[in-house]
Amino acid sequence: MIIINFQIINSKKKEIDDYLQSAVDNLVEMTNGNLFFNKKISFNGYPGREIYFSVPNCIFYFNIKMYLIKNEQYTMTVLTEKDNLLNTSINKFLNSFKIID
Repeated sequence: MIIINFQIINSKKKEIDDYLQSAVDNLVEMTNGNLFFNKKISFNGYPGREIYFSVPNCIFYFNIKMYLIKNEQYTMTVLTEKDNLLNTSINKFLNSFKIID
């Protein structure tokens, strides 16, 4: 898991949505990836994104969930073969994420 601290000066919904979309765009651009699924999601009321993308010359596909929670970005990533992208075990793992105060 990756944690990135991000300070939102004005936590308007549009600013948060723009930040999350920018995070998706940057990740795909940095890897020269091919994004083929991008969905707005939430975790305990906090906004997030679920994305699937592939990278050239790589046999694995990325299944990523990211959330912005109290000015920190949490990103969980699973690499898998294309046929396993929708595997229930992957979703179970990604959905096991908990925040402990």
